[in-house]
Amino acid sequence: MRHTIRVAALVAGALSALACAGDRLSGPGDERLVLRASTTELREGESADLQVLMDGKVVDARDVQWSSRDASTLGVEGATARGIAPGVTYAIARVGTFTDSIRLAVRFTGLGPNSVGVRLAGDVQQRTVLGGAALQFETPSTVQESMIFATAGRNSSPTDDIFAGDTALMIRARGALSLGLSTLPAFRTQAQENLSFIGDAGVLLRILDPDGSVRYYVAVTTSALEITSLTLPSAAGTVPGSVSGRVWFEAAGIRLRFPPGGGMVIEPIGNTTVNLYMEFNSQLYRVPVPRLNGTVTGTPYVGVLLGGAEARLTSAGVKMEYLVLIDPEVEVPTIHHLEVLFAQPAVGTFAIAPGTPVSGTAWFAPFIRSSPGSGAGQAGPMTDAILSSGTVTVTSYRAPTDDVYGEITGTLDAALTFPSNPAYAVNVQFAFRTPIDPLLGPPVR
Repeated sequence: MRHTIRVAALVAGALSALACAGDRLSGPGDERLVLRASTTELREGESADLQVLMDGKVVDARDVQWSSRDASTLGVEGATARGIAPGVTYAIARVGTFTDSIRLAVRFTGLGPNSVGVRLAGDVQQRTVLGGAALQFETPSTVQESMIFATAGRNSSPTDDIFAGDTALMIRARGALSLGLSTLPAFRTQAQENLSFIGDAGVLLRILDPDGSVRYYVAVTTSALEITSLTLPSAAGTVPGSVSGRVWFEAAGIRLRFPPGGGMVIEPIGNTTVNLYMEFNSQLYRVPVPRLNGTVTGTPYVGVLLGGAEARLTSAGVKMEYLVLIDPEVEVPTIHHLEVLFAQPAVGTFAIAPGTPVSGTAWFAPFIRSSPGSGAGQAGPMTDAILSSGTVTVTSYRAPTDDVYGEITGTLDAALTFPSNPAYAVNVQFAFRTPIDPLLGPPVR
């Protein structure tokens, strides 16, 4: 059932599901009446035979009132259910005052490997097939989170932007994926200077329209996630696994328009929610969770370093980029951006100096928060620096391939000099664990 969306709630970012009494999506109606199907999965155009039993005895199909919860997805006539369009819904049987239902899934026809099919149902009918991949983000001891990304309309050139393209989908789950049915919470939507979607799990669909406006569809309540097949990547991460399944949910639509005079307009799409169904068949890649922790000492910067990193293999070697905050809990922390280039990446200890196999640059800037307690803000004036001396120890290195992430781990102890201010004297020490992007960019193509 679709629910009315309150415009004020959308603008305030408080998307909430309005409970609909008696509209449950699963479970038998009465124990005496049982509805069965010859199969619970159909392709578009395929049919399933339905059968009703009352107290264990078959009921003549002519004595049953048949219906479908969503006739645009599943047609039910007589004792036959027919797949109309991709989605998940229920066939319903009524005999007198007794009712039962059964969940049926209608799958995309011809959905290829590394693809995600998306069907948007409601006042706006739309369906598309995206190129997708699944990523399993791992610390040394556990799977921290899993994501399924899919896009369409990407530029053919490699890009680090996993959301590049005119259509982008993100399915984000806590921990490792597992076979069976589970639920995902809804992202919290916040509209202030920008539109933000907050949370460590949920589903988000973004569509760029020809007029330059952007549509977002986000669940208003929990989403159903069903993993139907799962093969884990190799332990070393050099061979991807695979995952197939589907997710379906009730969504609110939000449009962002950018008027010619500047600014941004946030408005709801229609006054009702829509149903989204997504079916995926993707390779599953291990991705090391970036880790950086250490200290900075000297004049004028002193504090604890906490942050993340990324790396890529270029013609000059492996280039690592770290973005960290010095003492991020203080009201005005300092951004520290460090780039390290390994001209010849390998396990071992190497001297740091300009023009040697390991070199680097950095910059420091105050990070000014727009309001207390908010991570949003802006960088102040930058001060450039170079890694002038020190050592870096690489404890492990695995080169990336076209589609598989590599990894580099180790420690760095370096002195920094500041060309614009010779009086500054700073030393940084940290341990790092950094994923190296696949040679063709993130495997979402």
